[in-house]
Amino acid sequence: MSRRKILMKLALLIPLALFLIEIVSAIGITPSKIQIDYKGAESRDTAFFIHNSENANLNLTLYSEGDLSQYISFYEKRISFAKNETRKQVSFKINIPENLEGGIYYAKIFVIEEGANLLEEKTNINSNIGVAFNLVVSVPYTEKKLKADVKIGEDGWKKLFVEIKNVGLRINNAYVNYTIFNSKGEVVFQNNSEEFFLDSGETKEIWTEAKNLLPGKYKAKIIINYDNEKIESEKEFEVRENAVQLIDLKVKDFRSIKEPVKFVLKVNNRLERRIPNSYSYMSVFDSRKTEISSAKSPFTDLSPGLNEIVYYWNSEDMNEGIYDGEILLRYEEYVVKKDIKIEIKKNSIKVYSFEDETKMKGNFFLISLIGLILIIIALIMFRLKRKK
Repeated sequence: MSRRKILMKLALLIPLALFLIEIVSAIGITPSKIQIDYKGAESRDTAFFIHNSENANLNLTLYSEGDLSQYISFYEKRISFAKNETRKQVSFKINIPENLEGGIYYAKIFVIEEGANLLEEKTNINSNIGVAFNLVVSVPYTEKKLKADVKIGEDGWKKLFVEIKNVGLRINNAYVNYTIFNSKGEVVFQNNSEEFFLDSGETKEIWTEAKNLLPGKYKAKIIINYDNEKIESEKEFEVRENAVQLIDLKVKDFRSIKEPVKFVLKVNNRLERRIPNSYSYMSVFDSRKTEISSAKSPFTDLSPGLNEIVYYWNSEDMNEGIYDGEILLRYEEYVVKKDIKIEIKKNSIKVYSFEDETKMKGNFFLISLIGLILIIIALIMFRLKRKK
């Protein structure tokens, strides 16, 4: 949850808490809780009492929330107390639906002073604030039954989560089978979890790592085997990390360092769809790794396969020499980077990419080796001459 949303909720709850603190000592509820044992669909009237323990003038409103709140109907939602009234009964109807799965279901009825004026339908009220009546419906378990929800890790591929809830009798032996298919229907990953058990009402999160998936679309098929039964679930997802490769960076149509220099960045979109609103950014550094110049491309859409991104760099204030640099490409929530070197001469600008650097290092090694051999030969020749 974002910090802004948390602050907004606190802004709603704090004034409500201040109102409720004033009336908590003034009112009470009996009984505070009623439990109903589920026997199927039924409609029943239920009641509790509100006590005006300090003989205050009160205007109260009833508000419900929880699993069963949608099935509750109030005969009166507003309750008024005069100073001489010490107790009033609150009656409501609960329409319990049929075919409820095994488990415990709740509803809370809050008693709130009308002046709070914070009771919007979508406002969640913390159950620890104020005075509340608790209604509980207990549904017995009659069979072994699981529910599963498949989730993909935030990075899109590293972890495959299965949230399993036991909504039936105890499960003594269970395990999860994971199978991942690529867009061609080929199996690219398969794994079984360790065995586990689940008590009634218990929830467990079982996960596996699906490493080394290439960028693209996939479908995960999950089979949960439990006590000679099984349930299946599927989840489609897309791996977008490393979906774009930086292939090459070249200077095109160079005229002069006094004019904007045209750069063409070649990239490879490995996804089977267009990637919108991507852009590249080039940094040039001095010897202290401080950025002294930069260039940014316009936003562009990347089609599947090879793409060229064009941008212009103002090199007018740069001196001749070789500079370290970096080229990055931002697409969706990802960034791919590559170190470069830029050589600036009076009549040319050249970019050395990672591959070019490797060749340069290889050539330097070869030249150094040849030089060393020549030095050794020269020393040998010099010694031979001295012996003569």
